[in-house]
Amino acid sequence: MASKFLLESAEALLKNLRDFDRNKKIPPEAKPLLKSLSDEEVARMSAISSLHGFLSGMSRKLSGPQTSEYWFPGADIKLSVPKPELDAGRIIVPRSSNYEAPVTPLNWEDLQGTTIFPLIGDRTATGTLKQVAGEPLRNPVDLQGGKNYMRGADTGAWASEAGALKSLTGRIPDFENPVGVFMPMAGTGSDFAHMTTNVLHEVWSPSDMTRTGIRAVNKKLRTGVGIDGVFPDAPSIDSPEFMAEIEVNSPLRKAYVQALDDASLRKFGGPDMGIIRHAVTDPDLMNLPSQSGAQGNEQLMGFAVTDLDPRGATRPSTHQTYDTDLLTGPRGYLGALPLAPRSTVMRDWTRMRRGVTPKTGGDPRSLFTGPAQAPQTVDQELIDTLKAYEIMVDRAKD
Repeated sequence: MASKFLLESAEALLKNLRDFDRNKKIPPEAKPLLKSLSDEEVARMSAISSLHGFLSGMSRKLSGPQTSEYWFPGADIKLSVPKPELDAGRIIVPRSSNYEAPVTPLNWEDLQGTTIFPLIGDRTATGTLKQVAGEPLRNPVDLQGGKNYMRGADTGAWASEAGALKSLTGRIPDFENPVGVFMPMAGTGSDFAHMTTNVLHEVWSPSDMTRTGIRAVNKKLRTGVGIDGVFPDAPSIDSPEFMAEIEVNSPLRKAYVQALDDASLRKFGGPDMGIIRHAVTDPDLMNLPSQSGAQGNEQLMGFAVTDLDPRGATRPSTHQTYDTDLLTGPRGYLGALPLAPRSTVMRDWTRMRRGVTPKTGGDPRSLFTGPAQAPQTVDQELIDTLKAYEIMVDRAKD
């Protein structure tokens, strides 16, 4: 259930878009920077700026159950252990001294003249996970990321499946100075990754469940109830055949995690998947909300930035889940930017999308499935707009 805060924010957002008066609502120093934007674009920026702390995970102005210590955005159901205990009980060791390049703080004007391609990825961390919920792992798990994958000295700019990268690799050579800017998926986006099931099977096994619990999970997988997809021929989850299959069948692996994410299964020995998602989540992204209509289906960009190979070149990846690396450009990993809304940063894409539909509900999915539809040139208009957004955010703090 959405919190009272979010519902009120959604209503305020809609009202702001209907009744907006830019002469009254915009800080004077921001007005000259927004001359080229429509009233609707400025109204949306103004409304989102008031939610910036929440969208960035820095503020938890919530009411209702999600203020509880037993919730975090990667779990849609109540945790069995308070989140502060999970935070204190997790140990991640950096993978190597050359893996994570220093994070250089950037400004958006540092990207002027480049072309932004959104790199939409899960929230997984990087490093060696050695302890979960206070319990040491017998076999530490390598966490490959995530937004910090691009910081590795021996990695590409981005890892994905070859087919999914085609839209990017085919478009990158058509634009000058391409860069990739990270944008996070929902908190459950890590369900697809091997990292999640690797951690799961270090702390839990299907053999921990009763036969009733195993049958319940098997039924979900074979009928498609409560999961993405249907797998009528899936082996029983407690069989060696199933364990082998989820190593190579990513949709089944994701569905398995979804099927287990059910509090009613815990009485039959099922795991708390919220704890597992917490264990693999990047600390910087831990408190980000998932996109929803309650915050205008908005999300922030700028957590990580990398130069992209201008040829759109790829190579085989060493990432356990994704088979292909999109190569970095000569400058490599660049740093992190002040966070800004997707609808503002991807200005041309947003305008194109509003020409298709006034509704924002499908925006996250549309951009995810077509990240190269309308790459964004960082021109002076965009620099001015992002400066104005920062002014609005600062004013909203007062």
